[in-house]
Amino acid sequence: MAIREVRCEACGTVNRVPRYVISRTPQCGKCHAKLKETVWIRSLRAFHALPIGLLLLVPIIVFLSWVTLIRPAPTNAPTAPECVAIDRPPQGVYRDHSFAPRVAPFTISTAAGSDYLVKLEDETNGILGMSFYVRGGSSITETVPLGNFILKYAAGRSWCGERDLFGPDTATKQADDLFSVDQSTHWTIELILQPGGNLKTHSIPRSRF
Repeated sequence: MAIREVRCEACGTVNRVPRYVISRTPQCGKCHAKLKETVWIRSLRAFHALPIGLLLLVPIIVFLSWVTLIRPAPTNAPTAPECVAIDRPPQGVYRDHSFAPRVAPFTISTAAGSDYLVKLEDETNGILGMSFYVRGGSSITETVPLGNFILKYAAGRSWCGERDLFGPDTATKQADDLFSVDQSTHWTIELILQPGGNLKTHSIPRSRF
């Protein structure tokens, strides 16, 4: 066993004690005062004095701390899933659920940068009458049935189909005003942001589109 010499600070006596004394605190053989020790030996003795149950908890606490440190931080991922882009539909009528004759012209113009799926819903029952696919920077003119319609549109860059629309970045909006269509009207809808524009819209959740 390794021996070290420690001078007692109380009486000056030189004591020969084991280099590592864990089970007890070394004392001066003459005056019985506690001998000076290093910090790490005192810490090790304090750990040695803990109850066995507490000692068993130490590795568990260390493991849980390690798991917490390596766990990746949560990210603000988009709530809507990514979608797989497919070929865009041809321009013009996308769906026609109306049974009435289509007699009134209806023009839709769009700004470049995004494509649009435009819907006309019957104002009385909210049933889809017609929908149109319009590519960004283009204009279409189709005929629609007579009636009062709610206009909604979805806009985005990559077409993913009717269910996913334009993916997580899809903007869905509804016009504030109704569109009354009779035989003497020819509506021209410009989905183009411009000063003094009179088409007021508000955002709607995708579930209402």
